[in-house]
Amino acid sequence: MAKKSEDTQEWQIAREGISLHLNNKTEEAEALFSKYPNSFHVKAGRCFVLFMNALMTFEDDNLEQAMELLKDMERECARDIGWLKSMKSQVFRTEETGSDYVNRLERQIVLADAKFCRAILTLLQQELTGYVRGGWTLRKAWKVYQYAHSQIWQLYQHTFGRNFVAPTEISRLMSAVNFGYGIYQLCVSLLPHSLVKVSHLLGFEGDREASLAALKNARLSEDMRAPLATLSLLWYHTIVRPFFGLDGNNLRAGVNAAKQLLAECHPEFSNSALFLFFAGRIERLESNVAGALEAYKKAVEVSNQREVKLLCLHEMAWCYLIRFSYDKAYPSLSRLRYESRWSKSFYAYLGAVCCGAIGNFDDVTTTYQKIRYFAKGRSRETQLGLFIQHRAPKLVDQETGQPYTVLYYRLLVYELLYLWNAMLSCTSESLRRVLLECQGNRSDEPMVGLADLIEGAAHSYLGDREASIESYRNCLRRRSPSNDTCDQHISAFALYELGSALCITNVS
Repeated sequence: MAKKSEDTQEWQIAREGISLHLNNKTEEAEALFSKYPNSFHVKAGRCFVLFMNALMTFEDDNLEQAMELLKDMERECARDIGWLKSMKSQVFRTEETGSDYVNRLERQIVLADAKFCRAILTLLQQELTGYVRGGWTLRKAWKVYQYAHSQIWQLYQHTFGRNFVAPTEISRLMSAVNFGYGIYQLCVSLLPHSLVKVSHLLGFEGDREASLAALKNARLSEDMRAPLATLSLLWYHTIVRPFFGLDGNNLRAGVNAAKQLLAECHPEFSNSALFLFFAGRIERLESNVAGALEAYKKAVEVSNQREVKLLCLHEMAWCYLIRFSYDKAYPSLSRLRYESRWSKSFYAYLGAVCCGAIGNFDDVTTTYQKIRYFAKGRSRETQLGLFIQHRAPKLVDQETGQPYTVLYYRLLVYELLYLWNAMLSCTSESLRRVLLECQGNRSDEPMVGLADLIEGAAHSYLGDREASIESYRNCLRRRSPSNDTCDQHISAFALYELGSALCITNVS
């Protein structure tokens, strides 16, 4: 085991290991972690690294390795701060020093972090028993966070003028607990309304503003969690806000905040594949698809982690879809279908509509058969799985087994761009091309009214509100009660878009 210098704290070594990992130096990071097998802080840092790897790949080996280390971390923390330890201190009248107190609080924070990370990995397995176990573990993590946060906050308020604990240590502990406290509340605040009451019954709460303030505090510290807090904020501003439509159609709402975060981190993480990934997200949100592709390609080149490369390939595929470069999107989607564990059937579907959009109908038929095979192997339903379950039969004529027309598949691509809130990243020229194709033969529609819905969205993004209102009304007229027994999301979106457009028109 290596010896650290007198002036180097263990948490600083853990911080260095995380920094090495984020800077594409995974072997150096692992070598550093291996030098300190008995260090509590270094072990905690390694937990975060393994958690990130498991979260990105969701592969069995990575999941198992992360879960085992997280459980081991929980056991170690519980042993050091548990009931037996407290009783020994009382029986032998051991006086707690400032250093002991800091260590105890640190272990409480790491205990909550480990429980939270383990709960997330359990929930993402999307099994009924996993939901129960994950929810209960989340509740326990929340209770520990609450207790640790209140203890550190009290200490923080009475720091100056007392020598019990150094002010720098209290600031670091406050930042440490704020990371977990912030990311926890942020995730809970994003839950759908149907689950909010359940979360309240379990004792959770999600205050988005408080969570963002906590993460901002955490990222400004020297603690090992600081870069992770920055990544969490970048994730919120560049992925969560546009995907969930938290700012309506204003996809660029979080761009300035994300740019500032990247600028502040540039000296340390200028060549980090993950930070390049978020740089690409910013470019895409600004409709600079060429700049986004450049950032993603660079991230793929510098990264030695397969999981990061797959993330970038996913984004590159979407960029090519936004540019309607179907032939370039297909290779990325094909690789993702074979190498990713997240959703093989989804990538297969995307690849199929790309093939159809350029007239490669043989591959459409072949891919359709593969999607059916993937669907048979699924034992659990997810929203994405249900989406593919409803879309796969539309890839070929169910009576003849024959593919449809090029326009038919392009409309399915436009539907994807609309549903994934990606049409806003299209250029004005691309949107006009969409309008031209939507005005084609309505018999080529995969779903009644889809062309009108897409046409209305394109008019809206081009700033022609009156034309968009007319398109939405046409969609609803065509989807009269007799045509509204299936694909009802078309009517639902048209009603929402029409109502929103009329409200804006009345206000104006």
